[in-house]
Amino acid sequence: MNRRLATAGYRHEGDLGIPGREAFQAPIGIRPHHLYVVVARLKPHLNHVLLRDYLRRHPDQVERYSQLKKGLARQFTADRAGRAAYSEAKRTLVEELLDRAYADQGAA
Repeated sequence: MNRRLATAGYRHEGDLGIPGREAFQAPIGIRPHHLYVVVARLKPHLNHVLLRDYLRRHPDQVERYSQLKKGLARQFTADRAGRAAYSEAKRTLVEELLDRAYADQGAA
């Protein structure tokens, strides 16, 4: 997989602090984005899906998360160290939102 993505111009960035998830930076010359690869139905995948679904149901939390991310994006550089610091700085809120998402799932 890494070889195929590298051939397409993606740069592997490791797990960026989330074990079980591999991050790739987009090729130069196309719209900037990150590609995350996880194994379906394992915890990193479930976390992504549950957080996404929780945020879709709670627009007030989307605004909260968005404001944090925008502020952190202004604070940290776009290099590897800056992205790691950005991820660490939003960890507390992400964990809180995931706890709420898991609780919602149990209540459903």
